[in-house]
Amino acid sequence: MVCNIQPCPVDGHWELWSKWSSCDVTCGNGTKTRDRLCVGIKNDGKNCSGHALQTGACHGVVCPVNGVWGQWADWSVCNCNSTQTRVRKCDSPAPVGSGQQCQGSTRDTVSCSDKPTTCPVDGRWGSWYPWVVCSTTCGPGEMVRVRSCNNPRPQNGGLYCDSDEKGEDERKGCQGPPCQIDGSWSDWTTWSACSVTCGNDSHFRNRSCDHPAPAYGGVNCAGSDNENGSCTQKHCPIDGSWSGWSVWSACDVTCATGTRHRVRTCDSPAPKYGGKP
Repeated sequence: MVCNIQPCPVDGHWELWSKWSSCDVTCGNGTKTRDRLCVGIKNDGKNCSGHALQTGACHGVVCPVNGVWGQWADWSVCNCNSTQTRVRKCDSPAPVGSGQQCQGSTRDTVSCSDKPTTCPVDGRWGSWYPWVVCSTTCGPGEMVRVRSCNNPRPQNGGLYCDSDEKGEDERKGCQGPPCQIDGSWSDWTTWSACSVTCGNDSHFRNRSCDHPAPAYGGVNCAGSDNENGSCTQKHCPIDGSWSGWSVWSACDVTCATGTRHRVRTCDSPAPKYGGKP
C-alpha cells in the first residue's frame, strides 16, 4: 500500500553568469563584476556551492596627471648684471596623458649685491646640426640632429643651457625604400575528389605563394604549387568469365551410337565484388 512520505529535497543549481558590468573607472585600473543566480532549491535542498558574484580587473585609458613644479635649484652666483637665478623643472610629477603642463616660468631671477670680479656667462643653445641620414636601409627608421650649448658656452660659473623639451638632440621618423618581402606558401587546398567510383586513381591539391606574395625583389616560394596523390575507392565488381573447354570424354558405349561430354568453369576470372556470373 502507498504511504504518505515527505517530498525529496532538490539542491539548487547555478544559472549562467550574467554579462560583465562596465568598468567602474574611466581611466587607470578598475574592476568589473558579473553575477549568477542559484535556482531550483526545493524542499530544504542544499544551496549552490561557490560564489554568486565574480570580480575581474579592467583598464581604462591612462589617467591624466597635471604637472607639478619640483623644488627650485640653488641660486646661481651673482652675475655681472647684479642678478642671480635659480631654475626648476615640471617633474613632481611630470604631466601624463592629457594632463596640463606646469603654469609659470622655469627660471626665477632676483637682484644681488655681491657682483663677482669675473662675470659668469650662462650657456645658450647653438644652431641645430643637419639631420643625419635615416637609420634604416629599408622601411621605417629614425633621424636625429643635435645641438651644443656653445652660443656661448657656460663660463665662470654660468648656467648650462636650459633643458627644454628638445634638449641636446631631436629625433623624428623617416622612411627608407620598401623592404624586401620573401614569398610564403598558403595552406594546401583540400584534395580534389577521386575521379573514379571504384578502384585506384589519383587526386591533387594546390597552394599559392601569396602569404605573403614576394615583393620588392623578395624570393619566390621554394617548391611546387601542386601535389598529386593516390586515392582508392571500393573494389570494382568483376564479372565472371568462362574458362576453356576441357577435352572430350570417352564415348559412353563401345558399339552403336553413344555420347561424350566436355566441361568448362566460370573462373577466368570468377565473379567478385558483385560482378555478374
